[in-house]
Amino acid sequence: RVLLQRFLCRPAASGAGAPGLEAAWRTALWIASKADDLCVAAEQRPLQDFLQVFYRLEGRKAQARGGSEGGRRPGLLLWNNPALQRWREEIVRTEKVMLRELGFVVGVELPHKVLFFLLSDRFLGASPQLRQEALNVANDSLRTALCVQLHPSALACGSIFFAARLLREPLPETPTPWWEAAGVPREEVLEVCQGMLEFYAEEEARLAARAGGGEAGVSGAPVQIADANAPREPAPGLAGDFNAAKRREVQETQGERDRKEGQKGGGKQDFRRERGQGRGR
Repeated sequence: RVLLQRFLCRPAASGAGAPGLEAAWRTALWIASKADDLCVAAEQRPLQDFLQVFYRLEGRKAQARGGSEGGRRPGLLLWNNPALQRWREEIVRTEKVMLRELGFVVGVELPHKVLFFLLSDRFLGASPQLRQEALNVANDSLRTALCVQLHPSALACGSIFFAARLLREPLPETPTPWWEAAGVPREEVLEVCQGMLEFYAEEEARLAARAGGGEAGVSGAPVQIADANAPREPAPGLAGDFNAAKRREVQETQGERDRKEGQKGGGKQDFRRERGQGRGR
């Protein structure tokens, strides 16, 4: 995702003869598989096996469009298939363009390492719900241009700040705000929150339009971010309700867990009370 965002910010991504978006993200995934030391796909598997995944995805899409009538089960991408040679040439050509535009710099620093440290018990001691929500926001931030505009530490702090406001979980801000202890200015944290609010609003509008909700648009007015000293409130606007179902699910799960623990504790107390009465206490 980061390599793709870097390439899309280049003039070659929108100029004449630029590769398509599908070819760009396939090539970005292929380059990342070869650049990552933990990934053995590029070392042990040829390009044909890599393209096999996309061929199966295209077959499943065609099968879904055909419905129950048509669309046979997607098969394998064999060597005599014309799509194999076409996709192979497309990836090789796009890889040359992307590497030239990126200056052969394919190293990526992700915000997850900083994120896990800040959420750990050694720093913030966040709850499991906050950790999961901050991880979701950090993953979604890679779908925006924020990953090429800000440092990974700023993305990590902004994701935690956004998730904490969404879940109304307070974080220590006195005597020194926790994001300043991490070396990130407040302006960058709010910039991440503003970008994620706009992204979630666009995603909700897109999902509503896809579900048949009519012409769903997003207002061009900027969404205001609450002050750092303000009470913890959910994110305003459409983005505030984007994870409403997830929050209800977390609350229901927590309520069910508390109810089970209460019943279990009540049973133990009744057993102890009966045992004490039996002894004549």
